[in-house]
Amino acid sequence: MAQSAVDSGRQRSLLQNAQTLVAELRALPLDPATTRASYPRMFELVRMVKRYSEATAALPADETRAMWEQRGQWLQEEVAGLAQERIYSPDQQQYWLNLLLLLFAGAEACDRALREKLELDIAHQSQSRQLAELRGQLEAARSEAQEAAQRTCIPPALSEELLSLRSEVAVLRGELERGREQAAAAQQQAQLLAAERDSLREQLEGLRGELAALNNTANSRLEVIQQLMQRAESSSCQGQAAAAELSRLHAHCRTLSVNLETNAKVIEKLAQLNSELMDSLNAATATAEARARQLQQQQQGGGSSSPQEEAAGGFGGSRSGGGGEEAEAGPSLASSLFWGQRNG
Repeated sequence: MAQSAVDSGRQRSLLQNAQTLVAELRALPLDPATTRASYPRMFELVRMVKRYSEATAALPADETRAMWEQRGQWLQEEVAGLAQERIYSPDQQQYWLNLLLLLFAGAEACDRALREKLELDIAHQSQSRQLAELRGQLEAARSEAQEAAQRTCIPPALSEELLSLRSEVAVLRGELERGREQAAAAQQQAQLLAAERDSLREQLEGLRGELAALNNTANSRLEVIQQLMQRAESSSCQGQAAAAELSRLHAHCRTLSVNLETNAKVIEKLAQLNSELMDSLNAATATAEARARQLQQQQQGGGSSSPQEEAAGGFGGSRSGGGGEEAEAGPSLASSLFWGQRNG
């Protein structure tokens, strides 16, 4: 399909050029001087018609070729009529003279074509020699490039070591990112624990205030009960009720004291867990920095990490992970103890 479009475009261009030249020649006057001057252009027109016919013969045998052949026949008829107009003369001697001049123009065109062909052959030979020289230079350049490539090629062992180091760098970068994520999570957990510790301290202060208020209330009630006992020694029922109330208040005071001690222990445990969590966070940060420095040293020195350093890095990562689990378990244990004791 694409070749057919190209062939059609070429045929159309040749036909249009020939028809344009025919129109220009028909527009010229028929005087002898103009006629003799138009003979070279007549031969140029004949060459166009010949090229058109050869191109048409090279097309596949189908309907398109038949259409171009019909147009070529019409073009030949126009050229024949134009040649007859340019050669014909009522004077027989002038007619033969015009024919002879046309032949002279054809011979001159042939000589010019032969000269152009000779010049093209000479130019082609010169270009062939230049091409051979350029090919020789290209082969020499290729040989030099191959020798330079062989001199500068990287040994296979060094390539494998470089690939291994790149893989190790990628793994260490992943571990460094995970360490940073763990450190960020631990820091966030520490902030949550600090907030919960502050909340528990506020609750402890509130409980202490409530305990002091209850102690004051108990003391005032005890004084009132003592006064009532002194006033109502004769009434045993009122005395027993006052004794029961006093016992209940004493039991309530003991319960508050126990809760206070429990809350104090929970706060101490939270403070201890917070200290352990900060130690784990510092250890994880130190491990990540050590690995980053190790990675930088490996990239600068081109060496690989020893198995002892890899084992030390793995052990530090496991300790960091264990500290995170203990820190996560700490708030839930402290909260459960606190709320269990308060509800109890």
